[in-house]
Amino acid sequence: MRTLEATPQKLESAKVISKATKIGGSGAYISTKYFVTFEISNGNRKIFQSNLEQFNGVTENETGTLTYKEHENDLMFIDFKSDS
Repeated sequence: MRTLEATPQKLESAKVISKATKIGGSGAYISTKYFVTFEISNGNRKIFQSNLEQFNGVTENETGTLTYKEHENDLMFIDFKSDS
């Protein structure tokens, strides 16, 4: 059975549609998750969980090349290189 990590990388022309955060946890433990939505060249939108560096490195409406992995329903955001 192939895992997400073993899946080949994909490169797509994409546009950053939105960025969002989700804060969770309880008591003294609080965590923040970061999400970026991209629209790829075929018009499909994909929502990726990202790390803080990736999240801060993209801007809404920015276009460029998205590098990611996809296996079944799992997605992994690897990189985004802006056209500008």
